[in-house]
Amino acid sequence: MRVVAVCVDEPADLERMREAAGAEFTFLSDSDGRLIDRFGLRHRGGRADGADIAQSASFLFDAEGRVAWLTIAENYRVRPHPDEVLEAVDRSLPR
Repeated sequence: MRVVAVCVDEPADLERMREAAGAEFTFLSDSDGRLIDRFGLRHRGGRADGADIAQSASFLFDAEGRVAWLTIAENYRVRPHPDEVLEAVDRSLPR
């Protein structure tokens, strides 16, 4: 299993964020928004300066690449609780 964060920020900014957060997982840049557009997650004009941002969304993909769990928040500051994510992982594991 692998955790990856995808953000619209530039790679150098993401590396600073990853280091500041002490995150030990990969941050990927989607600065042109192609991935967020594929998932319909572009929040047009959502940043304070009017730039587009991505809606806060968390996905869990199964071994075949299908979405096994998804949550989309109305506020970019909202994230699922780790227990909620772990429960989703547990439910998606083969029995």
